[in-house]
Amino acid sequence: MVVSDSLHESGVRERLNLTFLSEIEPRLLRSSGPVSAQPVYVVGIYKDKTELVGQSAGETLEIAVDMAAREALLRLWGITADRVFFFGKKAEEAPLEQFSKPNYSLKERCRPRYVWNCHYISQHC
Repeated sequence: MVVSDSLHESGVRERLNLTFLSEIEPRLLRSSGPVSAQPVYVVGIYKDKTELVGQSAGETLEIAVDMAAREALLRLWGITADRVFFFGKKAEEAPLEQFSKPNYSLKERCRPRYVWNCHYISQHC
C-alpha cells in the first residue's frame, strides 16, 4: 500500500522519529445501511495496530479504504484543508524554484506486485 511504503521510506522514518513500524492496516470503524440504497462505511488506517493515521467514509468498503489511505497520505505529506493557495500577483511572486524538481512515480516508491484487497476487511470485520 502506498501509505505503508511511504512510512517505511527512510527519509520519512527519520523525519517522523519512527524507530520501528510494524504494519499499516485498514479497519472498518462504522457502517450503516449495507443493504439500503445509500450505504456508508467508515474505514480507519492504523499504524502499529494502535495509532489512527487516517479515516474516511465511502459508499463501498473499497472506496472508504482508498479515501482513508488518501487522507493518511495527505497528513503524512503535510497537506491540509487550511493550506493557502495564492492567486493573482501573489502567485506570480511565489518562489517556485523549490517545486521545480520532477515528480516521482508511485511505481518507484511502492513495493512490486502490491495489490490492495478489501476482501481482508470484509472477512475480518
